[in-house]
Amino acid sequence: MNNIHISIHPLNKIDEGEWISFLNKNSESTFFCTLDWWKTFEHAFILQLRNDEGILLGGVPFRILSVMPLAQKYFQSAWLDSSVLVHDGVEEGQKLKLKKKAIEFLLVYLKKMHVINMTISSKTRSYDAELFKEVFGESEKCATFIVDLNKNEEAIFRAFSKGRKSAVKKAEKMGVEVKILKGESGFALIPDYCFLENKLFANKRQSYSNIYFKSEGYLKTLLSSDNTYVAMAYYNDKPVAGSIIVAHQKSLYYYLGASDIELNRVTNASSLLMYENIKFGKEKGYQAFDMGGIPIKEPDMSDSLYGVYKFKKDFGGERQAYHCAGYTLHPGRYHFLWKLRKYESNRLAQRAYKMLKGSKGI
Repeated sequence: MNNIHISIHPLNKIDEGEWISFLNKNSESTFFCTLDWWKTFEHAFILQLRNDEGILLGGVPFRILSVMPLAQKYFQSAWLDSSVLVHDGVEEGQKLKLKKKAIEFLLVYLKKMHVINMTISSKTRSYDAELFKEVFGESEKCATFIVDLNKNEEAIFRAFSKGRKSAVKKAEKMGVEVKILKGESGFALIPDYCFLENKLFANKRQSYSNIYFKSEGYLKTLLSSDNTYVAMAYYNDKPVAGSIIVAHQKSLYYYLGASDIELNRVTNASSLLMYENIKFGKEKGYQAFDMGGIPIKEPDMSDSLYGVYKFKKDFGGERQAYHCAGYTLHPGRYHFLWKLRKYESNRLAQRAYKMLKGSKGI
């Protein structure tokens, strides 16, 4: 292969059509590699790999975010929602070399920018354990449940757990209504989704991170794309459960969810909502419904993550595991920041954090 040229560009400085075409030819790409996703964030960039002819062979989007309102320059984190993507036509051995070269280049760049750590998140759908172990010294696993939409609707429903089937039927019997709107047409449902989100976070448990709280402005930016949908379940015209789902190529992804816990317990609206999301994906011709991230191991019943894990598992999807990673570039600053996490559940600290961060979602 010819010489490889690596460069990093702000998101608004790249050839959008070229990136879209590249993603459409890459089997590891997801919605979380698209410009529709990355345009929702400030300080987003794309690393690109090209050959001597200028042909785009690979790349990865990332963002740099401040993790402390004060002394921002020295407490920044880098976030990737995929591994490095390389053109499917590249031979496997060469593909690994290109990915390694890109990550090593990125690490040098980030260290110069005073970034303290880099995360390749659980949104990735790549199998790069070998690469991560070679570069970072270790690799982590992440997982999801994937519902096969190539099956007929009866077979999909049959795969649900007994309890989830009953919950869906109960919600239908009680007259729960589901609405699913695409892109900007879904703006009308955003206030109802945010109402549920605010209700959920008003009584949030310590384990429920603020990273899942999204502002109305953020959701409108996301829903400006025709590859995004908002789905809401209502009982007697009251919002009970909501979800944000996103699409890329042949897959539909469950991205966000919120509910009125008390009313949902009575109506089982969230079960019907998820079933309607799955049916919607099949009707639109998608081949897979990705339930979003789950713990790599089934949590104990006492674990706060158990409820969400069981909810997703009950829809009968096949469990699939991938590889993600984290790497610390400035250990001292990183460990100092880690100690401050104990304040995350402090309401006063949360309020100050939101004021300093502003209204834009993270």
